[in-house]
Amino acid sequence: MLASGAPITLVPLDVTGTTALRLEDLDRLRQARTRLADYLYQVTEPWIRYVEKVRGLPGCRLHDPLAVAVLLDEGIVRTENWAVEVELGGLTRSRPVKWRPDSLALHTGLDVPDRAPARVVTGADNRRLVELLVNELSRP
Repeated sequence: MLASGAPITLVPLDVTGTTALRLEDLDRLRQARTRLADYLYQVTEPWIRYVEKVRGLPGCRLHDPLAVAVLLDEGIVRTENWAVEVELGGLTRSRPVKWRPDSLALHTGLDVPDRAPARVVTGADNRRLVELLVNELSRP
């Protein structure tokens, strides 16, 4: 996919790992009193309590929701254009490696793929993300 030439926006795990849906956010969603909001509250509230207690996190991560939110409001994230390759082995397996195509002037001996740059998300505004999610998921 990264070599396809199609326009790509990559939302890496290190950025989605900075997001959190907290219990107070979930309470706001519950106030919508829709079937979807009630369901999401029921299935998410135990998970948030678990990750707070066992993992010491301030809420549950919003991995997939951030990727979807980028489609709805690009202003939620910061992006940079990078060439990207995904590691296929070793301890770094499945990790994206990014570089600027013009920054590898001294790459003698390296097999550097010729890639069109992808838009790589480098940061996210969690407050805006949660606000968007609560608003969209509260619709009747």
